Amino acid sequence: SLKRLWANLAPAAVAGNTGARAVRAGTGGYGFEDEEDDEVMPLQDVLDATVRIYCRHSFPDVAQPWQRERQGPSTSSGVCIAGRRIITNAHAVEHGTLIQVRRRDQGKKYVARVAALAPECDLAVLVLDDDDFWRGMPATQLGPLPALDDDVKVIGYPVGGDTMSITAGVVSRIEMQTYAQASADLLAVQIDAAINPGNSGGPVVDDLNRVVGVAFQSLVDADVENVGHVIPASIVSHLLEDIRRNEAYTGFPSVGLGFQRLESPYLRRYVGLEEGSAEGTEGAESAEGAAEGAAEGSMARAADAEQLGVLVTSVDPKTASAGGVQVGDVLTAVDGIPIASDGTIPFRNRPGERVSVRHHFCRKFDGEKVTLDLYRRRKYQKQEVTLRVPRPLVPFHWGTEPPPYLIAGGLVFSPLSMPYLHSLESDGVDCDDESGGGTYGGGYGHYAHLLEMATFGASTEEREEIVVMTQVLAHESNIGYLGLEALALEKLNGKPIKSLAHLTHMLSEYLMWDASDAEAAPASGAGENLVFEFYKGGVVVLDATLARAATKEVCDEQGISEPLSPTLQAHIIGAAET
Repeated sequence: SLKRLWANLAPAAVAGNTGARAVRAGTGGYGFEDEEDDEVMPLQDVLDATVRIYCRHSFPDVAQPWQRERQGPSTSSGVCIAGRRIITNAHAVEHGTLIQVRRRDQGKKYVARVAALAPECDLAVLVLDDDDFWRGMPATQLGPLPALDDDVKVIGYPVGGDTMSITAGVVSRIEMQTYAQASADLLAVQIDAAINPGNSGGPVVDDLNRVVGVAFQSLVDADVENVGHVIPASIVSHLLEDIRRNEAYTGFPSVGLGFQRLESPYLRRYVGLEEGSAEGTEGAESAEGAAEGAAEGSMARAADAEQLGVLVTSVDPKTASAGGVQVGDVLTAVDGIPIASDGTIPFRNRPGERVSVRHHFCRKFDGEKVTLDLYRRRKYQKQEVTLRVPRPLVPFHWGTEPPPYLIAGGLVFSPLSMPYLHSLESDGVDCDDESGGGTYGGGYGHYAHLLEMATFGASTEEREEIVVMTQVLAHESNIGYLGLEALALEKLNGKPIKSLAHLTHMLSEYLMWDASDAEAAPASGAGENLVFEFYKGGVVVLDATLARAATKEVCDEQGISEPLSPTLQAHIIGAAET
């Protein structure tokens, strides 16, 4: 099990006290070392530790989540580390029905399995049990974050041949980038070496042959060339430490705040960051209060002179920040690190290097605390905040599971997700079309409202996710609603919908999900209407008795084994047991 796998890791290796060069990939320890030294790891060891990965993918059909798309193959690269594990990209093995790994010096392919999938940082950890594969396998050494203009080599198995390839380049840029796999903003290294299909998951090494990153994506545009992106070794270390602490991947935490730059002098004056603008705190009438007020004014003048601070424009209501940070506050520092008006902080103590303040939060782990320096109503204060891994209102990725779904009387419901929105675009739907109108019968033909929810919506206690009616499977009981799709559900029988699980629970008294026979005694809501109210006022009404029978008939006709996805079935069983 994953728990036993990580329990075998040596604590000394976690702290970076075990030399990785002496560790073999088939033993305990991380096999990664983040200490800078001048000892060169043999290039031959890195080449031997770089493997080719073969995967047969079976992606879920987002439009019809009870089935999967046709299987398709891919090849990628990976690098072996200590503990009998392989690091590669998440997109290289996602929804893999069969994953095989081949060593450089062998023709045999070995079956591997995914131990951890981290879509946000596009990394995956594979495990392989065959002792023959690990015999003599060297463990790679993790190097520090490279400097600009450092020489690097990309090792892997890109398209164009079957044997290993090495390309050389230099580090061009280091900054926060959007990772395409799950649209997360994390630190990334830009290089000018070619990263082609098949290179994904392969190691990028420095001139001492230390692994400074993992190849994962490139910028493809007619106006650019030789722009490849690398996941830095620090992100790999964060993933491994996260799994060690929690026995599973949990993610990268967030402070839950939205920021706006404070570069405009007029905006800075408006929020009170101008000379002499800060006032004293309570008790200013006393000498002590006056002194404190003078100190506040001095801090405001210093912040304005140094162009410090960003404006808080939003606060996630489900984070700890909601209890102490307010919209309109000016965030001037985090953990004592000053934040410039452009939202950057000093980076790795090198002159001239800066990075987005969000990098500071991403380095932490779920449950850790940070101290925020805030300027509010012309007064300074400190606020300790606990960081949490965010749960977005609209997920960017479903991980290893297919999207959950619910079928009621032929109406198909699923949570709104970015894969679903992408499926609308791939089907030729113009999501920006304003001509569709918002009325039934005239064609509910635009989906701008879903894009707006995905872009600006936030998960709350009242609404944990957006439930969408994705389509209507034809049945005589739902005549008049055929062709309706992509409608955001607001209420059922006048009650707001929090999530798909909540909708499942509300429908259970009418449709009796746990009953195997549709002809059994009527449910408690038999003869009543099921009134589904959608965003912008659309309404669908079904007869509860007919909907129950229609659900089974539609599923039988379409070859759908269950009207609920496995996760929702487990929810119903758990609710019944409690």
